[in-house]
Amino acid sequence: MTNQSLKRTDGVGSWMAILVVSLASSFYFYEFFLRVMPTVITGELMAAFSVGTGQLGQLLGCFFYAYATMQLPAGLLCDRFGAKTCLTVAVCVCAVATLCFQVTNSIVLASISRLAIGAASAFAFVGPLALAARWFAPSQQALITGLVQIMGCVGAVLAGNPIRQMVQSIGWRPALYYAGIVGLFMTLLFALILKNQPDACEYEEQSDKSENASVNIIDTLRQVATRRINWYVGAGGFGSWAAVAIFAESWGVPYLNLIQNQGDDASALQLMWVWVAMAIASPLAGWVSDYMKERIRPTMVLLGAGLVASLILIIAKPSHYWVVSLLLFTIGASSGAQPITFGLVNDLNDKDSMATAISLNNMILVCSTGLLTPISGYLLELYAPVTGVMPSTIAPYQAAFMVVPVSITICMAIFYWHVPETGCQPLENAQPDDDVDVFDQPAASA
Repeated sequence: MTNQSLKRTDGVGSWMAILVVSLASSFYFYEFFLRVMPTVITGELMAAFSVGTGQLGQLLGCFFYAYATMQLPAGLLCDRFGAKTCLTVAVCVCAVATLCFQVTNSIVLASISRLAIGAASAFAFVGPLALAARWFAPSQQALITGLVQIMGCVGAVLAGNPIRQMVQSIGWRPALYYAGIVGLFMTLLFALILKNQPDACEYEEQSDKSENASVNIIDTLRQVATRRINWYVGAGGFGSWAAVAIFAESWGVPYLNLIQNQGDDASALQLMWVWVAMAIASPLAGWVSDYMKERIRPTMVLLGAGLVASLILIIAKPSHYWVVSLLLFTIGASSGAQPITFGLVNDLNDKDSMATAISLNNMILVCSTGLLTPISGYLLELYAPVTGVMPSTIAPYQAAFMVVPVSITICMAIFYWHVPETGCQPLENAQPDDDVDVFDQPAASA
């Protein structure tokens, strides 16, 4: 909303505001459902498409390639065309692509469908927040962001054991068919109910939409993308999601089956602990960081917890149900570092480029799944080259899953040595094209 002034009335924050933002947030719920659901039907997908773990990892990664690529354009398109239009088109694309995915027997067409779902899902987080900025007061934005994140966790939980049970009853294709129909119904609701702003709000639009507008967009993208500090902060986000990407979004179900000698249903249900912990830890970690007036130490503690939990889960191969559940809960809680990284983005970037900087951080974060899932998939296939089935021994998983602690360790080192402690305050003297002052500051001790 650059160069716009907003006059709010009593209508803002009313029941209509709650309805609009809640309905828009349902897309984040739906997107997370579509993102996570393939992880509980890996065996069925490998059989249906006659592929090994490497190609399956590539298929699962397609979502995240498109999702990450579209992060920056999504914010710009919402500003240009309005969040309502973008969200309506995006949820429709997700629904149609899901319906296409469930009817095809071609791995190529399935990959294209997942690419389309990933690209459209890029609007699921920025869209509700764009609407919230116009319907609610600035003092309520942090709370709304936390609630939107919880919606995603609920979607992930529903995509676990409940969908596993449905797949057992009716098959994975009918389950995806119903998911596509739900998306079409959401498209209708979005078109009829969503509104970009309250009727009583008046905007003084920028009168001249000259060539400078596109130039400013290009300048903003260049300024944000060429600032090294934004990439270093993004490393913290990447590390916070690495364990979640492998255990909760990719290969967790078959691995838990092996180390605990249980079925897919039990493992899918057990993975819910990751999303429950994430829903609790994300808003709590942000609050703790603000209360302590620190960014670096809380992030390092959470990343360290994820590192330790993943190493124990990989190397020790615990078989006790509650020990494994505790480790999965710790992995989910460690992802609470991600809202702190968004706080750092806020501290370290100029307000005029804030939305783009946030999009860049989210893009780096989701790249963890897009990169680690296919890498681990090909490692699984390398150590157990059996096409069409998951490895039946633990050793291939242990070898492939080591990408998690290695990634977290590298990210922790980058984050600790290159990101300064801001004290939860904006570094007002840091200019978009000048990283010198920021990078000369030593990182706070963790």
